[in-house]
Amino acid sequence: MKNPVPPPGNVLYKLPDEATQATDKARNRRLAWILGITIPVVLIALVVGMFFGIFALLANSDVAKLAVSRAQQNPEMVARLGLPMRHSIWVKGNIETTGSAGKAELTLPLTGPKSAGSLYLKAHKVAGVWKFDELEFRQDGSSIPLDLLADPGTPKVISQ
Repeated sequence: MKNPVPPPGNVLYKLPDEATQATDKARNRRLAWILGITIPVVLIALVVGMFFGIFALLANSDVAKLAVSRAQQNPEMVARLGLPMRHSIWVKGNIETTGSAGKAELTLPLTGPKSAGSLYLKAHKVAGVWKFDELEFRQDGSSIPLDLLADPGTPKVISQ
């Protein structure tokens, strides 16, 4: 004869045996180990991503691209660094914009086949257009800056 199905309010709860408890403990330890590794790795990846993202935003900003373009068109810069000139993402400084206005103060490392140095800029943005207040290049090993705002045919060297 078949066992009758117990009525809905009369359900019996069976306590887990020792084998089931051991399996549950092993599963919980494995889950804790996985989460203990995964969460810190994800958090570190987020922090590193934000760190590099901020530098990449500065390096790829309109004002930084404009400054590098201006440097690449300057004959004295081409003579000092050679072509192609490249800038890295290790840009220092800040950019503040509000709508079509803003200001920027950056230091961009530039390298070329002949030499390397830093491009310093101060600029302001009016009606959506960046204008340089200062744009100077200092070659590594030299303390004399090259003024890139001077006429490209006659580069002006700023004395200190």
